[in-house]
Amino acid sequence: MIPRAALISLALLAIPAAAAELELRGRGEAALPLLGPIYTATLHAPATIPAARILAVDTPRRLTIVYHRRIRAEQLVRTGEKTIARQLDPAEREPIRPGLASLHAAMEDVGPGDRYVLDYHPDRGLALRLNRRTLFFADAPRLAEAYFGIWLAPGGLSESLRRQLLGQGPRASAGPTPLHFP
Repeated sequence: MIPRAALISLALLAIPAAAAELELRGRGEAALPLLGPIYTATLHAPATIPAARILAVDTPRRLTIVYHRRIRAEQLVRTGEKTIARQLDPAEREPIRPGLASLHAAMEDVGPGDRYVLDYHPDRGLALRLNRRTLFFADAPRLAEAYFGIWLAPGGLSESLRRQLLGQGPRASAGPTPLHFP
């Protein structure tokens, strides 16, 4: 039997190869009114996929978040859970609950310059990396749809940031996007 860590490593070797088919779709900076910039986010996805299909289970995508300040893992988890609870009803959340708990258990504190990358490819699965270190991996298309939805679905953290990431709004150079935490 192959150890779990070896299987994860083998599966993750293939995910970066998918980057060749991904192109920058949008970029935005998130901020809080009194604290200023929190992070800069970029979204990569195939150029041929319309924005309305970015969250589809057959669409590969990558969200990169570079932090500008220190944030505890507990804060990241709490924000993710509250946003998903607002976006999905209990019946939609139940099937992803175990994967969501595992992803959140893997999260770590971040500081200025730290980079979280959320990668999804329909043939390879969902991966969460912090500074190139893989923290989580699962073959979980619905979890990927829900988690990317925190930033990309209506009712997420910020409609303005969502539009910027999808390439539908002003670029980050227009100023930081205020976040609205649940």
